[in-house]
Amino acid sequence: MIHMRGVVHHFLRGTVNEVVALAGVNLHVRPQEFVTIIGSNGAGKSTLLRALAGVVMADAGRFTVADTDITCWLEHRRAELISRIDQNPLASTAPQLSIEENMALAFLRGRNRGLGMAVTGKRRDVFRAALSKVALGLEDRLTTKVGTLSGGQRQALALVMAILAEPRVLLLDEHCAALDPKAAAQVMAITEKVVSEQKLTTMMVTHNMEHAIRYGNRLLMMHKGRVVVDVSGPEKTCLTASGLVEKFHILSGEILPDETLLTS
Repeated sequence: MIHMRGVVHHFLRGTVNEVVALAGVNLHVRPQEFVTIIGSNGAGKSTLLRALAGVVMADAGRFTVADTDITCWLEHRRAELISRIDQNPLASTAPQLSIEENMALAFLRGRNRGLGMAVTGKRRDVFRAALSKVALGLEDRLTTKVGTLSGGQRQALALVMAILAEPRVLLLDEHCAALDPKAAAQVMAITEKVVSEQKLTTMMVTHNMEHAIRYGNRLLMMHKGRVVVDVSGPEKTCLTASGLVEKFHILSGEILPDETLLTS
């Protein structure tokens, strides 16, 4: 489903402050894989997702999604195939619009919008049905302004919006990082349900080692712009935090630079 070949990206390129964010990443993700990505600050996790989505244009490398080369596509065109949720609950929804207006925008993404009404009776039925699956009661609050919702409710709404246009790939960029533990647990449960039911190919960046190990069927650990650990199947099922740290040390030859990953 996803192929990345030789992806390179620098920040502040050509200056004394140049930083290598991605150092020739090669990655292949199969259809319906749920990949969790962990690593310390500056490892390149979010940059990898942002480069795939076209939020940043990589300095080098090629991207293929669903057998389509999207390397030269801009962000808005890649949105036909890729949905992405940011870690900031304020970034994935429009607070001044109602729930149904936000969902209408998501529903029409990649389609010819024309001059007709964005919110219709038929679409309201679609929105209610989609929202009912997250069991937060939002299906009965379609006219509520999104700015009045909690962070957890907004991220749950963002998840529903992300799948309305039936994307091929879902990218989750630390989408629970700004939530309190209770809300984060609720959103992760919804995430797992949505990904499973929709059979989505998913890549999720997280700083939470427990989440990285518990969710998904494949785990990547990044360091200095490279993938240094890649485990899946039974190996991932049996993985522990201490085992992951040991594997990182063996494969990278370094000590885990961010101890906060162990206590997240």
